[in-house]
Amino acid sequence: MNEFQHVRSGEPIAIPATAYNAMLDAAQAHRNRKINLSPKGAGFDSLYVHVENATGKRLERFSIVGLDGPSDSPDDPQNVDAFCNRITLRGIIPKEEHARRFAVLQQDAEPDMIVRACIAGVTVCKIQVSQQPESFDDLSCVATSGKTEYLKIGEEGAQVLWVESGTGTRWAIIRFGGTGGSPGVLFPVNLELASGTAGSSTAMCSFKYYVQHAISKEWWTDDGWGDEDDRIEVDPVEKPSRWRRWSLGRYIKADYGYARTVVEEDDTTEESDKIKLELGWINEVLDVKTCT
Repeated sequence: MNEFQHVRSGEPIAIPATAYNAMLDAAQAHRNRKINLSPKGAGFDSLYVHVENATGKRLERFSIVGLDGPSDSPDDPQNVDAFCNRITLRGIIPKEEHARRFAVLQQDAEPDMIVRACIAGVTVCKIQVSQQPESFDDLSCVATSGKTEYLKIGEEGAQVLWVESGTGTRWAIIRFGGTGGSPGVLFPVNLELASGTAGSSTAMCSFKYYVQHAISKEWWTDDGWGDEDDRIEVDPVEKPSRWRRWSLGRYIKADYGYARTVVEEDDTTEESDKIKLELGWINEVLDVKTCT
């Protein structure tokens, strides 16, 4: 029997429990959107993306996955629309390079299933605690290589707001990506066109952008986040940014994207390391017209 079968005009209505419960769930979800409630277990103003469970095993809610690039590669012309219209990242078992590039799942996920995951803001998760901290000031956590069940205490990771007392695997509330100051953590950005041309059938697009942190509303400057007067142009196809364009074609400018801060060696400064901005994805698209 199909619980969601439509009823013809004049037929008696007998609503199965499955259909009735689905209607209640839909009504509650609509109400939550109207009053701007976040899903249970996550904080207000948290940022979510779709993550594919590419670990090969079932993951429970609040599991940790390393972010291994987009699920739909723009290198395949058949995937360009999917890549541009919905951000879906591959979640894998964390490795060492994912210490600060991870997401916290907000739903249970079977293998290859796509679910919502938190990459910025406040969320619940579990942390491995070897010694109860005296305070939470400047306490951070990072992903653990080979572990999806919990995070561990580490430097320059997600901020620990609270952790359950005791040692071992403990419940915690963390905040990451809030200011974009922690290297390796994704955060949303607004983009304003700074210079460049859209490109054509004979010339490559050369758009450069001013980058604004979507949460703090500060602009990217030579000294990090600061005032609009000090903002600088960012080329999304120049290192350390990772955006890629077709060699030819006209583009529609971007106004939104995701970025992170990275630490790179810079021999031109006295310090051995310098924080730089990496644009990973922006909503810049080819200006495609329908062919007859």
